[in-house]
Amino acid sequence: MAAAGTATWRWLDREPAPAVPAAPTPPKPAVAPDAPVPVEAEVKPATPPPKPVAAPAGTVKFPDGSSMPALNGVQTEVVIAWGTRPFTRVVGTEDGPNGWKWYVHENGTKSTTVMLETNGVPAPTGLVADPTPVLPTREELPAGQGTGAPGNPPRTGGQK
Repeated sequence: MAAAGTATWRWLDREPAPAVPAAPTPPKPAVAPDAPVPVEAEVKPATPPPKPVAAPAGTVKFPDGSSMPALNGVQTEVVIAWGTRPFTRVVGTEDGPNGWKWYVHENGTKSTTVMLETNGVPAPTGLVADPTPVLPTREELPAGQGTGAPGNPPRTGGQK
C-alpha cells in the first residue's frame, strides 16, 4: 500500500500539463452588415463665399485726357479720335438710333463707344458725330437768294 500511496502522491504532485490555447474566435463586427458604416470627416471651419467680381468696366478717353465709362457694352478702353469741331466737355447722354447711347458735348458734338464687326470680328470702336444745322434747299430760300452765290463763276452757255 505504501507503493500505491507514493504513486498517487507523485501523480498529484506532478507539473500541470501545458494549457492548450482555445481556438480563436472571430472578432465581432463593430457594425451590423446591414447598417450604414459611420464616416468620420475632417471638419473645416466654414469659409465665407467669395465676393462677386464686378464685370470689367470699359472707359472712353477723350482728347483732353478726361475719361468716362464706355457705352453700349464695351468692356475695354477706347481712345476717341476726335472730329473736326473743337473738343468740349460732356454735358449729358441721349438715346440714338439702333439703341445706342451717346454722350452729348457742350458744342453739340456727340460721341459713343460700340462693338462693331471688322472683318467678322467684333472690335471696340469710338465714334464722333458733328451734327450741323440743316441748310435750306433752293426752293426754301427767299426769292433771288438762290442764284449766284458769291465766289462762283457766272454760268455760260446753255440757257438764255
